[in-house]
Amino acid sequence: NLQLKNPPKTWDISSIHNLFAESASLKEVKKMGSGENRRYRIRFDRIEHHDKLIEILQKYGNLFYCTAQAPATQPAHADPPRQTPTENPTPTQSGSPQTGEKIAENPDRLPPPNQPTRPDYARVQRLRRRIDISLPNNGYRYYRTVMRYGRGMENDNFQALLQQCRPFFDFRAPGFKLVTTYPGLLVGAGYAHPKLKESQEDFQIGFFFDHTTGLPVIPGSSVKGLLRSVAPIKKDDPLKEAKKAYMQTVYECDETLIEKFCNCFDDQTTRFYDAYPVATEDEKGRLFADDYITPHGDNLTQEPNPIRFLKIRPGVTFHFQFEADRKLIDLFKEILLDRGIGAKTNVGYGQWR
Repeated sequence: NLQLKNPPKTWDISSIHNLFAESASLKEVKKMGSGENRRYRIRFDRIEHHDKLIEILQKYGNLFYCTAQAPATQPAHADPPRQTPTENPTPTQSGSPQTGEKIAENPDRLPPPNQPTRPDYARVQRLRRRIDISLPNNGYRYYRTVMRYGRGMENDNFQALLQQCRPFFDFRAPGFKLVTTYPGLLVGAGYAHPKLKESQEDFQIGFFFDHTTGLPVIPGSSVKGLLRSVAPIKKDDPLKEAKKAYMQTVYECDETLIEKFCNCFDDQTTRFYDAYPVATEDEKGRLFADDYITPHGDNLTQEPNPIRFLKIRPGVTFHFQFEADRKLIDLFKEILLDRGIGAKTNVGYGQWR
């Protein structure tokens, strides 16, 4: 928490939000007092760019003072304090971090789990150390960052984040890699996006991000749903025979493979994992781009109303993973190349090479 004392007379709540727009997300800005005793209480919800926040506090340091702060921390390079052995060691002596010690600065002193150690706990530890926690979460930026709501994401470099987050999605399962083509990929368009009022420069359509890493991913449920829509499964489906003939003609499937394909969705052994980005062909490391749709409404003679939305740009490589028979995985690849995935596939989005 911070308090802003005696700010310039032109400052108000909106000015304070704009001041911290690029560095932090504010949970509350409350005005207290009036006249010469005018001050504001500022509560932070999330700090996104520590360096920019420090620059602001250094520039206006005489106006801010802290009302709640963390206890003093021990530098990460310092040796832990020596302790005198006792018959009944305290939890601190058994390996837990000291009071006020930042775990992110000293990952070797992570506290042990409350439950018995799981086989993959050591791997989770290693992954946590490799992630740069100073990188902002894109899902949070897109949906929760007040006064911005994802502005500028289309210009950001994501090379470092792609490399650091790859172990979180790599299940070491068989699969394949596909590359997005023009105009790109749109996933999660059905989500509502809290755009600013009367602003056509904001993204006005939702987007799907992985909750933990903030990377754009294609959920495994979406991949499974697309593949299932091609399978001639339902007995009362009027297109069942047409789907079967299509698979035999286009994908060159025999009766055995078609039956295996229809059964894989409910056999409890085939798994469909999230598809995640692994590389981008953009020289600046960009994953996103912006685009517009321009509906005219009922009156075609009126000027169109442009709606801006976020998309994954062409040339981004996605890794699809499955736990299935090799012949089925090859069939999955053919279907994705043929049908595409995501929103607006009828106008070219969601296609692969």
